[in-house]
Amino acid sequence: MLCTRGGKGVYVIVADDSEAIRGKLKDLLLSRVEAIEVSETASVEETLDLLESEQADYLILDLQFPDGSGFEVLERLARTGESDSGGRLD
Repeated sequence: MLCTRGGKGVYVIVADDSEAIRGKLKDLLLSRVEAIEVSETASVEETLDLLESEQADYLILDLQFPDGSGFEVLERLARTGESDSGGRLD
């Protein structure tokens, strides 16, 4: 089931420490996908905090952050049972 905080469409989190990359990805998603909500995070800590309070349909995740690795986020998701990669990591 796809969900946004408003209940319709798709909710995506874009996690990257580069403001330029986050902005470009967000703009691309908003211009190409109807009924989408996009949140941005700039660190591992910020991403984990948001994932604790929000359930996203998709997570676009950078792997290198100043405060850690995107793999830490994936490991935390796997431990909490919140991850369904659907084969997208193959």
